[in-house]
Amino acid sequence: MQAFYAKAVNRADLHFCIGERMAEAYSQYFRKSFHCIMNSTEILPYEKPVYGENIQISYFGGLHLERWKMISRFAELVPPHTAVHIYTFTPIDEDMKKTFDESKVILHGGVSGLDLHRAMAQSHVLLHVESDDTYYRSLTKLSVSTKIPEYLALGRFVIGFGPTEVASLRLLSDNKIGVVLSSAENSDTLRNQLSEILSDNKLMIKMGKDAYSYA
Repeated sequence: MQAFYAKAVNRADLHFCIGERMAEAYSQYFRKSFHCIMNSTEILPYEKPVYGENIQISYFGGLHLERWKMISRFAELVPPHTAVHIYTFTPIDEDMKKTFDESKVILHGGVSGLDLHRAMAQSHVLLHVESDDTYYRSLTKLSVSTKIPEYLALGRFVIGFGPTEVASLRLLSDNKIGVVLSSAENSDTLRNQLSEILSDNKLMIKMGKDAYSYA
């Protein structure tokens, strides 16, 4: 398989990766120049979020790679008057349902098109997670979730939760277009961080605008 990839790379005139970290690693490994190209997403006019007493944090996407466990843990850390919603096409088994019930996660089916845009736009915060399991973090180390550009284009505040070195979370932290919380921190520290962040409307609006400009 490695020989197949090497042959394909050698025959190509141009080489692209989805993120900077992958491009750097592939350039070094294959000794070829790799460039970054992100999946495209529609950029609609910016809509300023309206914050009230209650905050909706939403996750959109698959629950594979043990992301469902990370969402559940995150939901147990949020302050009062904050609800974590999941929109996913992933089938929910009994273990997942039990865990989500215990952490008070609100489940929705998957959405697409205008329904996806509407659900994202009505959310105050958009959540992305990556598993801190050793095996799964090795799989996501260099890859950027295709959901990230859609998040950024909405102009909503983005929170990343998981191992801080993986590419999706590094994209947010390196470019200051989201807040990344390390899953290596203890629960009390994370609760305090979340409480402080989610009480700062000016910060959330500013970072949402920065994310929109980046997109």
